[in-house]
Amino acid sequence: VEYVRLLQACPKLKALDIARRLHSQIVRASLDNRVFLGNHLIHTYGKCHSLDDAWETFERMSYKNVYTWTAIIGVCAHHHCHSLAIILLRQMLLEGVKPDNITLLAALTSCETSQALPAGKLIHGLIAQSGHQCDLILENALVSMYGSCGSVDDAKRVFDAMPARNVITWTAMIGAHAETSLEQAFKVFRLMELEGFKSNFVTYVTLVQACSKPEFLEVGIILHMRSVESSSAMETPLCNALITMYGRCGRLEDARAIFSSMVERDIIAWNALITEYGQHGHVEEAVLLYQLMLQEGCKPDKVTFVALLTMSNGPEALTDVKLVHSHIVESGVSINIALGTALVAMYSKCESLEDTRWLFEKMPQRNVISWNVMVTAYAKHGLGRKAVQITEYMQLDGVKPDNVTCVGLLNVCTGSADLKLGRKVHGWIAEGRCEADLILWNSLLNMYGRCGEVEQAEMVFDGILQRNVISWTAMLTAYSRQNRQDMALLLFHAIHLSGVKPTCITFLEALDACVGAEALGKGRLVHSCAVQSGNDTDVSLGSALVAMYGRCGSIRDAKACFDDTEVRKNHVTWSAMIAAFVQHGQDREGLQHLRFMQQQGLDMSPATFASTLSACSNLADLREGKRIHSYVRERRFDTEAATVTNSLVTMYGKCGSLDCAREVFETSRRQDIICWNAIISGYAQHGQTRDAVELFHRMQQEGVTPDPVTFVCILSVCSHGGLLDEGVYAYASMVELGLEPTQDNYACVIDLLGRAGKLQEAEEFIQSLGTRPAIETLTSLLSSCKSHGDVQRGRRAAEGIMEMDPRSSSAHVVLSSIYSADPEE
Repeated sequence: VEYVRLLQACPKLKALDIARRLHSQIVRASLDNRVFLGNHLIHTYGKCHSLDDAWETFERMSYKNVYTWTAIIGVCAHHHCHSLAIILLRQMLLEGVKPDNITLLAALTSCETSQALPAGKLIHGLIAQSGHQCDLILENALVSMYGSCGSVDDAKRVFDAMPARNVITWTAMIGAHAETSLEQAFKVFRLMELEGFKSNFVTYVTLVQACSKPEFLEVGIILHMRSVESSSAMETPLCNALITMYGRCGRLEDARAIFSSMVERDIIAWNALITEYGQHGHVEEAVLLYQLMLQEGCKPDKVTFVALLTMSNGPEALTDVKLVHSHIVESGVSINIALGTALVAMYSKCESLEDTRWLFEKMPQRNVISWNVMVTAYAKHGLGRKAVQITEYMQLDGVKPDNVTCVGLLNVCTGSADLKLGRKVHGWIAEGRCEADLILWNSLLNMYGRCGEVEQAEMVFDGILQRNVISWTAMLTAYSRQNRQDMALLLFHAIHLSGVKPTCITFLEALDACVGAEALGKGRLVHSCAVQSGNDTDVSLGSALVAMYGRCGSIRDAKACFDDTEVRKNHVTWSAMIAAFVQHGQDREGLQHLRFMQQQGLDMSPATFASTLSACSNLADLREGKRIHSYVRERRFDTEAATVTNSLVTMYGKCGSLDCAREVFETSRRQDIICWNAIISGYAQHGQTRDAVELFHRMQQEGVTPDPVTFVCILSVCSHGGLLDEGVYAYASMVELGLEPTQDNYACVIDLLGRAGKLQEAEEFIQSLGTRPAIETLTSLLSSCKSHGDVQRGRRAAEGIMEMDPRSSSAHVVLSSIYSADPEE
């Protein structure tokens, strides 16, 4: 009896250690075989929040009576281990122990979701068999259980069959309806009042919780007023519900007023207010509330820390996340799956992969959400193989991938190299390994679009029965990325006809598909639709409109969009306008608008930089080019960006300042193929053939693979410089790389052989092509024949030209000059 008394005192004192010491004394005294002591130990450990100790005690008991089973089922229910509670009830029945009404009541509280409905019906059957069906407490619990499981009809059947009801019965029925229909809940509420039952604070809590959406706020305010009249307003649970309602509806001042009026604030009240301030972006106020909570001696729990963690976002919040993490450790709160997953997720959002991985590996238990955080983290950092690997480990751990896992893996697939993984995920969906929803289908569609598999994207798109704007936009993007502009614009028209409201992104993708003068009409149509939808005031869309009109050749329309004051201040819009001027040969206008842009205090982007330097190149305006370069250096612009380096090398090269071009080139740490082509082209344009060829060889030595542009340039250099061996080597390199030579390449080789007097080799080269030579190729041979006075070969070349173009006068003129130069003809 003394042990029982001491054990009962432990939960009040929150003395888990004392309970454990008492347990040890009971074992040493050989009293641990006493069932009633074992039952009290289970109850004590449960109330001291130690499920592990309660379970260990239960497992060690050699004999278990109905009170033992009831105690452990109650502890499991209290700790939200609902599945375990139901398993224990089934095991109890198998062992022939008959549950009493308290056992059944404890088991009913574990049935809270639709998945638990079969177990709830089993318990209902046991209640009917046991003769406890007229027990008002059990019947109230049944109504509540069916409501929690989403079976309002079953709840109503129990409710209608009850011979007697009290306010708890009515409140349970109100709660059952509140899950699905606030209107029905209020009908039951009014019926309750008509039958003479007075609402208690639980009734108000149930209804207020259902009003936590802005559209129901007015009803919530009325309930608040009525609760004040009924003297229920000061009850702590109702205050907590009101704080949440006002907070979720954006009425933070009202939520704070309720909080301040509370005589006793429990942890739920603090958590509710901290959460709502954080959710509405008032992070500083939420942190101040947390500090005030600590000062007032209220100990934070898992919910507090989850609320604080979810306020942190982005790399700059990493210090805050680590601070909260240290508070969790100092507070002694055990890191369960929910809290551990929240921590892992926040480290991931802060882009600290190392911390994310370290904490994930430390977690003793993981659920599908924890694993998905890691999959998403690896995907976000472009570590596709790691994302796949973690998914495999996840399955080995017995956790089945879900939609979020699949979406994370699909986000890894950004190009054709990742197509195999994308198809593997598609296979999982087809096999039914995860239940595909619209989000997953849209992700799959996006994946195929990014990987260039338009036909596969079309198949997925056609299979989506209820498409949303994301589905349509994804398909439109897939067409646009593969340069299928006509299909993209046709699809945009279909979106318009379908009644789906396009988003700003849809309009951006449609505008991106408008290229060339022939697309100007369609671009104007997209513009008109954007105006009608009210999206035309969006800054990014305004910039895209300027760029579209520039690409389609309508400077007037581009300027009209640019002059719209709503978008003019955006530096992207200035860049688009400058690019439009330069694209259409209005280089001076482009440079003038650069000065206007700088006067507005806007910095240049790499795109602005490239456009203005292109204008300097076209005008051979070295002075302006140097001014822009100096401006960029003063502003500490990223001169290492590839676009910047390439533009500078091109500009200096075209303006003849080869020393400056070479200096920029040599000091750059990132020399891509465009940069190499720019410097080679610069030397070639100014007759520095040997330097151009040396750079070509150096490029290959440094492992940079030449592209068609490189070969056009180097073959032209060799042709004009008479470098036969170098030209032949360049052409052989091109063929070896599997690049398809162009007619310009062929003409360069013919010119090269012709300048060296190797006309027979030039003619044989043309014959070896296996295709009909182009006029340019034969013209090159004809010119060489003129230079070397080869009449017969010149005649064959001229005949070939005139066969393809009978009106060609130039061939006649060149051939005539060959004849006149040869006295024998």
